[in-house]
Amino acid sequence: MNFIKRQIRIKQTSTHLLKWFRPLKLNPKKENFITILLVDESGSMEIIKDETIALMKNTIKASVTAELQNPNQEHYCAVVSFEGSSFKPIIPMIKPVEIGNHLYEQYYPGGNTPLYDAIALTIRETEAALINCENYQLSFYIITDGEENASFNFNEKEIYDIIEAFKNKGWEFTFLGANIPVDEVASKININHHYTFQFSDEGVKELSNMVFKMQEEKFKRKRKNNRP
Repeated sequence: MNFIKRQIRIKQTSTHLLKWFRPLKLNPKKENFITILLVDESGSMEIIKDETIALMKNTIKASVTAELQNPNQEHYCAVVSFEGSSFKPIIPMIKPVEIGNHLYEQYYPGGNTPLYDAIALTIRETEAALINCENYQLSFYIITDGEENASFNFNEKEIYDIIEAFKNKGWEFTFLGANIPVDEVASKININHHYTFQFSDEGVKELSNMVFKMQEEKFKRKRKNNRP
């Protein structure tokens, strides 16, 4: 039984895998990169809805660009949104060049912020998709404008331990927050990489460009380090 299943106290059908993502078969001859965006879809995000969708697109664009520029890389991306009791894979874990604009139309903010449940479920579903995979680099971004206020199944300590287990497997977590004490919130759930963005059109645009550059640099650094 994997680590997430041992931590779960979810009621009824939620104890079972939701099967958001199909199992991946990574190419062992390539450098495999996986990008997960976990995006707050609570009501307050309505104000910056368009900019948040642009952020999703821009982050995935970094993967598209890297794959096109380097045939030795293979990329997969997923976007999961969360609000109230809804956890929605807007984009399943697929190659970024296969993502159509119509998928982003599923993002329509409303509800509150079940941050802990969203993190745990997304990690669990991602782990299931990668059950037989090795030699990949995974970046997990959490984007929110509010603190936890609606989880029923996971608490702060459990999320801390879950993230620790997956950091030990090489997963990289980044917390991107607005309107909250980002340093404090990220520290409580065991995330060292964290950034504060301004809750405004311009603030999200700046965040989008920053994440793009972070991803772009990561892909370039990996390519450079692998050169003979």
